[in-house]
Amino acid sequence: NLVFGPDGYIYYQRGIFILENVETPWRVSEESGSTGVYRFNPRTFDFSFVVENSPNPHGVSFDKWGNLFVTDGTSGKAFHVYHSTQPEEGEDSANFREGWKKRPLVPTTVRPVASSMVLSSPHFPESYQNNFLIFNTIGYQGIKRYQLSYHDNGTVDGVEAENFLFTGT
Repeated sequence: NLVFGPDGYIYYQRGIFILENVETPWRVSEESGSTGVYRFNPRTFDFSFVVENSPNPHGVSFDKWGNLFVTDGTSGKAFHVYHSTQPEEGEDSANFREGWKKRPLVPTTVRPVASSMVLSSPHFPESYQNNFLIFNTIGYQGIKRYQLSYHDNGTVDGVEAENFLFTGT
């Protein structure tokens, strides 16, 4: 899926079975051969790799504060993607490189994941607002719901809540 980010970029993911070329009249043609999250600036035609997400990424979304969340379809893992300018606790500061990073968002309980999203709609109760949803179609066949917690250090974690939707089959 394509998603407009709060920075005006278009974000999307590509998996291991897709090789693509991005060509514009104003920039050098770029070939993407890495699995993960990409972004494209429609104002400047800049195209860039954000972070690896392998092997089969499905689902990219933002919350109302601009936090980026992605999932991998094959493994069922969900991540919070963030930009880091400082080494994380326990990270080797001598080898630290500024840039995009990802960290686990919620415990993996289902797989494969068809997609994911952050729920924001006046049609649902307040307790559902800003919840992270994971869509599953094999085995579990439903939508898992996670309440997000925001920490002072900028990290986000999710705690499983009652199912959003479940078929019972």
